[in-house]
Amino acid sequence: MPFVTDQAYAARVPSGYGTYHSTFRSETNQVEAQLFERNGWLVAYISFPGGLKLADVSDPWIDELHSYACDHGFNGKLAVKYTV
Repeated sequence: MPFVTDQAYAARVPSGYGTYHSTFRSETNQVEAQLFERNGWLVAYISFPGGLKLADVSDPWIDELHSYACDHGFNGKLAVKYTV
């Protein structure tokens, strides 16, 4: 399952990120996204755990994030931020 709720992670994240929703991991873990609700938007903080660059990712991921956003009441309100 690509979306999981990590309560331990939620407990240690600063509140400035918003309210923790879920963690997404793509099929072969090329992409990870921490999802937060902030000011009516679903904000996805994207990282590439394997050190890949965005251009090198072959796993599907953006459509899954859009579907999750729509399914959770954030249709048209998904913000994607890339972390370093």
